[in-house]
Amino acid sequence: MILLNLINQSNDTNNSTIVIFQAPPAGDTAPGDSAGHALYAWKVISNIRPGETFTFKYPSENFASACDSWGNFGQMMPAPPGSSFVMQLTSDGEELTHINPPLDPGAVVIRNGMKSDAISAYIYKGGRPLAAKMNMKPGQEAWFVFPHEICVCVMPDVQEGLPFPEPPEATRIAIDPKIKRADIVMTGGGSGSAVTPFRFTLQNVVMV
Repeated sequence: MILLNLINQSNDTNNSTIVIFQAPPAGDTAPGDSAGHALYAWKVISNIRPGETFTFKYPSENFASACDSWGNFGQMMPAPPGSSFVMQLTSDGEELTHINPPLDPGAVVIRNGMKSDAISAYIYKGGRPLAAKMNMKPGQEAWFVFPHEICVCVMPDVQEGLPFPEPPEATRIAIDPKIKRADIVMTGGGSGSAVTPFRFTLQNVVMV
């Protein structure tokens, strides 16, 4: 668990909404499958004015889940890199189960093992969706490969926990898993000819 403290040192005059989401993965599809995954607004911070701060926890663990074609979600299962799962019909109904050996040591892979039904594959962090691949046909796989980065942007009309379009501009911040706590400092903004792009930098890093 990493403790992050967002500090607004910007010249923002619009009380902008800040969105934190997972950096787009290096690869999230199986070979031959070109459909990417949906981005989710993992954390949305509103009403933080210049000079104010907002503290939140960034869990290190990810979890996998899947939704059947009727909208029923299965339980969330721990999903470190190298985890592989298949959604299949068992004696207890549709279940997401582990595949051994893993399909890829650096990816989280979720396969639709159903005979005829589509599923949607989800990755969660801290109980909120991080990414998803929707409407996977039988036999399709979702490959999630997340770098140790988060993305931060300013974007209006975004709701936490829901999908949103990739913003035209976002700051990538490297998050070393060994960080204990750190500040994310927001700068930029303003109005008129003095306006500058918003930027986010990691400062005051304390390692474990």
